Amino acid sequence: MNCFYVFDTEDFNERYAYKKDDLGCNWSKRNTVFKLWAPMADECRVVLYADGHLGGPIRSFNMDYGESGVWTCEIEGNFNGYYYNFSVRYGGDWSEVVDPYVKTTGVNGIRGRITDFGELEPEGWSQDADHERIPADKAIIYECHIRDMTMSGDSGVIHKGKFIGLAEKGTVNSYGMPTSIDYLKELGITHVHLLPVNDFATINEAADDGSQYDWGYNPQHFFSLEGSYSTNPFRGGVRVKEFKSLVKAIHDLGMNVVLDVVYNHTYRGTEGDLYRVFPGFYYRCDEHGNLTNGSGCGNELATERFMVRKFIVDSLLFWVKEYHVDGFRFDLMGLYDINTLEYVRKELDKIDPNIITYGEPWTGGVSPLDPDYSGIKRNISKLPKSIAAFSDDLRDAVKGNVFEGASRGYIHGNTDCRESVKFGIVGGCFHPSVNQAFLVRKDGFWAKSPMQSVNYVSCHDNFTLYDKLKCCDKDITENMARKLTKLCAAIVLTCQGIPFIGEGEEFLRSKDGDHNSYRSGDAVNALKWDNTKLHEDVVEYYKGLIKIRKKHPAFRMKEQEDVEKNIEFIDTENNNIITYIISGDANGDIWEKIAVIFNVGENSAKVQLPCGNWGVVADGNVAGDQIIKYIAGNIAEVPGKEAMILTIEKK
Repeated sequence: MNCFYVFDTEDFNERYAYKKDDLGCNWSKRNTVFKLWAPMADECRVVLYADGHLGGPIRSFNMDYGESGVWTCEIEGNFNGYYYNFSVRYGGDWSEVVDPYVKTTGVNGIRGRITDFGELEPEGWSQDADHERIPADKAIIYECHIRDMTMSGDSGVIHKGKFIGLAEKGTVNSYGMPTSIDYLKELGITHVHLLPVNDFATINEAADDGSQYDWGYNPQHFFSLEGSYSTNPFRGGVRVKEFKSLVKAIHDLGMNVVLDVVYNHTYRGTEGDLYRVFPGFYYRCDEHGNLTNGSGCGNELATERFMVRKFIVDSLLFWVKEYHVDGFRFDLMGLYDINTLEYVRKELDKIDPNIITYGEPWTGGVSPLDPDYSGIKRNISKLPKSIAAFSDDLRDAVKGNVFEGASRGYIHGNTDCRESVKFGIVGGCFHPSVNQAFLVRKDGFWAKSPMQSVNYVSCHDNFTLYDKLKCCDKDITENMARKLTKLCAAIVLTCQGIPFIGEGEEFLRSKDGDHNSYRSGDAVNALKWDNTKLHEDVVEYYKGLIKIRKKHPAFRMKEQEDVEKNIEFIDTENNNIITYIISGDANGDIWEKIAVIFNVGENSAKVQLPCGNWGVVADGNVAGDQIIKYIAGNIAEVPGKEAMILTIEKK
């Protein structure tokens, strides 16, 4: 069947759009009700198992066809802890499939589990529902991978590679310095961004000897957790309680949890459960009915269809309600239609407007989705201000193109990138002092609010910041690498918008030049926690910049108009220098004025500031919210490859 002309019609939606929130397995002590949306199937059954992976079915139950193409079956009795699948017939062919709405599974996700989630709560979980969600304008995000954070011998973690390992408190490295979530708390970040923790397909949980590794961007089940991160993947309830323990541990330290979600594709296309439940429906196709590949992974979900949109939103709401998560990062957000993104935001706002949402405003290949209606960068201004996007403009302007190892950015003295750094400073929204004709990328001012710009220089993708610096200069000294890392941090953490830190960036994490380490194993990916001692000065510098940002809302303006009014760039003939003044008690700040200077030249440079009693709070070595020294004659002298932040305090 041609999915364009059958599924994308008003008649189809009117007939088969199901608007209730009870799809999947609905357990109670009295009964369990199963509901499967498969409007074109000829017959459906529930297949019941006693075990999550061994043994044949103990019984099957016929399902009844009903409203909007939903098949229903009610089984009397308490079946908590049993496992199930659906069996679906099209013509003469039966397929056993895992419930698309499965909430937890047995090993390797081959069978769904009937679950009483109320019995899988750590102590204090009900109180955790009232934890504080930190709004986007106060967010400082730190990207983490469950294994990366805990696997090395110097992590001090007992349950390495597990949810509860990352939840362990009191862990230290060989020098007695904090690691894991205690380290994140001490660093000062607000949001722990977890790479995918939903069930992904590329780890054999039944034979997990600790040697397997994957980032997790191969989604198998969208409502269920990855079993390899639990201490017992064979028992589907263990992962639930252990992940809740991790979420609570993060909340107990005053931080929030962001999930990296991958609704743009599935690991298995035509061989996967979604396709076999309803052939063709969930995926975009070409004119010949072949799955299109906008994800670069062989398929892409058709988010514009009502029941796909509902599937995505139902999943997001489940993570918020059941697991108390605080935000989502959307992988390849350019494959989402803007109506779906708007609907996501509308439904999340009903729960809490402070749930943060951001994503990658690009695709992984050519998609049939109309680019005027996709979540790519040029359409971000069409979306609610509470949906943000990664600024590859700033990323590449600061350190060079991520896809070209030797490409140099502004920190290396490439002054062609100067205007794009200024563009990042104002959060990607209009400012009269930023000349878009000289931007490296030609997307223009794509944000309508600085809160739509996620500013970063490194993440799990591509080279680590340190490895990128090595690509640009193979003879770079460790001292210069530390110096440039501090400069990058000063830029990112003073930009308007939302700052984002790749794990280990602040202690010069290296992956030995591996720019795509998604399956490279722990030897490459595990964080080496003793490096927090080796590069302690850089870690302390990050802490100081974070203190400044958290204390001073002048760096966290929410409206384009405020950025335009309160930020003034100071003209200079030296393109190695960027200087700007934040004034006018911006955003209610306690400082009267703030000056930020970046010098990417090799030599020291003098910058004339407006009249006032300017005190330095950050230079190339030290950063914090207290004045280090005062400058004379309104002349700030900034050494090469360094930043300086100064203030005039209110009298």
